[in-house]
Amino acid sequence: MYRLLESISLKDGVLENIEYHQRRLERSRAHFGYVGTFDWAPVYALAVLHPLGWFKIRFEYAQQIEELTCTPYLPKAIKTLKIIHADQIDYSFKYADRTKLNDLYSQRGEADDVLICRNGLVTDTSYCNVAFLRSDIWITPRTPLLAGTKREQLLAKGVLIEEDIDLGKLACFSQIAFINAFLDIEAVDLILVPAVE
Repeated sequence: MYRLLESISLKDGVLENIEYHQRRLERSRAHFGYVGTFDWAPVYALAVLHPLGWFKIRFEYAQQIEELTCTPYLPKAIKTLKIIHADQIDYSFKYADRTKLNDLYSQRGEADDVLICRNGLVTDTSYCNVAFLRSDIWITPRTPLLAGTKREQLLAKGVLIEEDIDLGKLACFSQIAFINAFLDIEAVDLILVPAVE
């Protein structure tokens, strides 16, 4: 049985982007053969208890929720990325077991996070999808490790377009945005630490 994970932004009592989290959860449950209606009531009950402030609701689930927490959300600044090659990594579902991603993150050295490349193409950081700015257009990798909920929403709105991005293309971009359930498009100067071959 695979244990899966959702992390949802709760801001001033509102579960943000909830329809995209629900869609991903249902796709994941169907893929792994989990049946029956999923009980969202504990998540909504927790949201009611936190009407003010910014929180991270995190739950692990299989057939139903197995572990549920709500903690204050504190954004972490990411300014530098170390390029890491990981051709064999698979994180196509939001697994609760993040061991492989944590192993890559531990290789960041002095950088704030890692920029993961698989088979020569840029994918994600250890916690975020990414987008790169080119001529006022935000480009996101066509093949991310995980198609995140915020990324999916921004694609649907036409804010992002998908392209294959190899390492050679990174020189064309000066800015990057980190995207996840808590982070929207916000340009940051792109500072890369080369990979150690």
